[in-house]
Amino acid sequence: MSKTQVTKWFRYLEHNPDLAAQLSAASEPHDLIEVASDAGFQFSEDDFRSALNELIFRAESLPRPWGWPVARKLGLARK
Repeated sequence: MSKTQVTKWFRYLEHNPDLAAQLSAASEPHDLIEVASDAGFQFSEDDFRSALNELIFRAESLPRPWGWPVARKLGLARK
């Protein structure tokens, strides 16, 4: 669907710590997309990758604790 949905999901997580606590640094991109889908947010892995890449490019924080590990899994950052 769109990067906008990804951004909205990131904001949703900030206000729903119980859901955010279920996510970890070991989370896989497809697992995170499934959690987002269950919460009503629809986006593709490409949208997810693009949104994370944009945050990195703008030197903004990534969602914790899984943002950087997932960015590495998606090839957006080095280890």
